[in-house]
Amino acid sequence: MRNLIYMCIFFNKNYIHLLKLLLESLNEFGKRDDSTDILIITESDFVPWIQEMSADYRLSLKYMIIDGIESIFYAAASRMLIFQYSEIDLYDKILYLDTDIIISDKINRILTLPIESKLYALPEGIIGHPWWGGEEFFDFTEIDKNISAFSTCCLLFPNTPEIKKLFQTIIFYIQEKSHKVRTPITLEQPFVVYVAVTEKMYNNKLLSGLIVNHPESDTGQVISHFPIGPGDYSSKLKKMTEFYSILRKHPEVLKN
Repeated sequence: MRNLIYMCIFFNKNYIHLLKLLLESLNEFGKRDDSTDILIITESDFVPWIQEMSADYRLSLKYMIIDGIESIFYAAASRMLIFQYSEIDLYDKILYLDTDIIISDKINRILTLPIESKLYALPEGIIGHPWWGGEEFFDFTEIDKNISAFSTCCLLFPNTPEIKKLFQTIIFYIQEKSHKVRTPITLEQPFVVYVAVTEKMYNNKLLSGLIVNHPESDTGQVISHFPIGPGDYSSKLKKMTEFYSILRKHPEVLKN
């Protein structure tokens, strides 16, 4: 069984510094084995910088090149294009990671979880809030606005025909809906949440505790996420650097 971890980086070259911390922490604390590959979905101009940045870690990165993405919205939505990757059929399980993440424990704690044909994600918010859909996406005369939603910062899913169809549906929905609504502050997230909820193809419980937003301590999580705001590179980098530095030098300080 082979696994794939992938990240996307477009539009803002500074995000390569966040990617550096993510890859370094994955290499140091994630204990990734040879059955798991790393894929970077990016534009061709970024590849030399990423290769130079990652050289010290001796990581054999794979690349999927998409040129012509010129907005932060479509940069975020590029994660939905994973099934266009030419080697995707090699993999059984797939894990998407945002770049504003530090890996603080063995990644196999997530990759070895038993999963079905669903999107597995961090529980976050409710579908009644605009960050996860709101009334621009959902008809609340037909669905409860208090249904628990999820973050698209990390997505775990199997490589199955059902999931591939789900991703295609999300892409079609983005193409159809994106020009009809104001660009959400959470970018592609409401589109993904809407389709996954209406199709009943998500699980926001399994990863609870394994992913933590804005961590101030080590509570046993595998993924520490720093969602300060799309495009706020400098604040993300500061928080990530501080957390990673303590994790490396004084892990006991972070113990809860």
